[in-house]
Amino acid sequence: MKMSDGPARPLRSNPRQGCPGSPQQMSAISTWWRSSGLFDHSEDEFPEMMTTGHRLLDSENLDVLGVGAHCRVYKCEKEDQLRFAYKPIAGPHEFEMTGAAGPCAVEPKGRVLRGVGQDHPEAIVMELAEPFSFQAVAPEKRRGRGVIHGDIKPDNFVRCNDGSLCLCDFDSSVSVEYDQAQQDAWKGLASDRYLCPIRSHPATNDLAPPTELDDRYALAITIWEVYTGQLAFFDSTNAYPDMRKILKEGRTVDVNTVPEEVRESIIPILHDGGAIFYLDMGDGLPRSLKP
Repeated sequence: MKMSDGPARPLRSNPRQGCPGSPQQMSAISTWWRSSGLFDHSEDEFPEMMTTGHRLLDSENLDVLGVGAHCRVYKCEKEDQLRFAYKPIAGPHEFEMTGAAGPCAVEPKGRVLRGVGQDHPEAIVMELAEPFSFQAVAPEKRRGRGVIHGDIKPDNFVRCNDGSLCLCDFDSSVSVEYDQAQQDAWKGLASDRYLCPIRSHPATNDLAPPTELDDRYALAITIWEVYTGQLAFFDSTNAYPDMRKILKEGRTVDVNTVPEEVRESIIPILHDGGAIFYLDMGDGLPRSLKP
């Protein structure tokens, strides 16, 4: 597995949210791996695999980077040695979907195997990137290469070396032309705050694999959360919203709380996903959603 052209660039400081670490600390991935002295590889080649028993994956060398529904994502950050993000419980499907999604996604850099001689990845090694948190920037809207992500939300974006936001966590992904095996393996959309209202319609199978519209709608809600710094559908009580009721009503987020150019871009998507109205966060009254 070759590295991308040229060395990776240091993480840029965000004007709204500072990026920890100096450029020296955020060295290029190629430098991190080459300086480790732990692998035999050429100057322009990234190691394709390591095993779960490698000492760098010992718990003493890992810090939690993020927590997902099924597993934690860790970072390994040792001075003058490897620096990478490590996601356990990530099999061949997620590895392949992550790589297939193209420039809109985090590029998987290598596989972690259970042992020497095995070819079934147990985990994924990725470039160490700062975890995404609410920043006043819109996620990249570049579509992947025939991949439906299936779980777009702020927690599944990371800020990469060039300052862009890229998708990660492809364990829920399917191909645009998904086959029967993918459909049989699908467990349903879990992040209900980002679901299309049409998923609640009687004629719609809410367990059907995700579609491009599901991704677009979830991205629109994600953009709204990024710009407002708020969690969609939460009120002042901070009680978890009754999403079944909200989706059945066709309700969506208050689009008046984002800038006009953002509002104009997300309203048609929200409407396509079955949204009919929103509650004005100022007076609490319903307002019609007009594309």
